[in-house]
Amino acid sequence: MQVLECDAKKLLSRHAIASPSGIVAATPEEAEAAATHLGREPVFVKAQVGAGDRMSAGGIRAAHSAAEAKVAARALLGRKLVTSQTSPDGRVVAKVLVGAEDLGETRVLPGREHRPFFRDCHDHGRRQRKGRCQAESGETIGGTRTPAHAHQR
Repeated sequence: MQVLECDAKKLLSRHAIASPSGIVAATPEEAEAAATHLGREPVFVKAQVGAGDRMSAGGIRAAHSAAEAKVAARALLGRKLVTSQTSPDGRVVAKVLVGAEDLGETRVLPGREHRPFFRDCHDHGRRQRKGRCQAESGETIGGTRTPAHAHQR
């Protein structure tokens, strides 16, 4: 099963799990309006394709104004994004997620200082997906560093 980031956010929200806010846009104008609506700077314009490692492939861009979000969306939409997790043909970007990267008001578990960080990953050796929850984000995007306090299942 493949879940885009924007769909995962909806699923998490339905179960009262906080995630950074974001608005899906299919046009540069919608991305500009989304950035204006979020009212935060910077925002991040993220290609929504069924593959990870989007940042190193140029599929995630910071925008310091609504106008910059429009420019970033124009550069991503309709483009073939080739990542380490796609075929050499890549995947066409049909929509972007314009997001403000903070968790806003979230509930911290009793006795915990940090918000949990959830991540989905694939164990290629065992050919299975794993969920990971850790006390804080210590992963590099597309990287392999795992903090000692990460929990996998």
